[in-house]
Amino acid sequence: MINALRGHFSEAGIVVPVGPKEVYGLVDLLMKDDGALPEAMKQALKPLVSVLSHVGQEIAGLERAILAAHRADETAKRLAEVPGIGTLTSMVLSASITAPQHFKGGREFAAYLGLVPMQYTTGGKPRLGRITKMGN
Repeated sequence: MINALRGHFSEAGIVVPVGPKEVYGLVDLLMKDDGALPEAMKQALKPLVSVLSHVGQEIAGLERAILAAHRADETAKRLAEVPGIGTLTSMVLSASITAPQHFKGGREFAAYLGLVPMQYTTGGKPRLGRITKMGN
């Protein structure tokens, strides 16, 4: 929706930088009655602004639900204490890895996540495979 608004405004010669914060200026410009934009353009773009507002409200509701689930999950709270792991990442890890004892070590877990190459060892000679793009 943001890119659609930016594109439609650029057709009218109004160009703004990329980013959601910049689009709110366009929304303010659209809602003003100062005659800067044609009335037909305002009427055509108001549904996009309405949908953008609705999507923003839906996202805010989902974020609140994720935060509430995070507060109720002890494993996710412990994972969130690790530097670099936030609420969403800790929830995903907690939900997707229910039995961490199945991993032989940290390297195997990192390979499962797709952070390090898979290791194949035959005859005592380790061979590193490729880094998978199928991890979470």
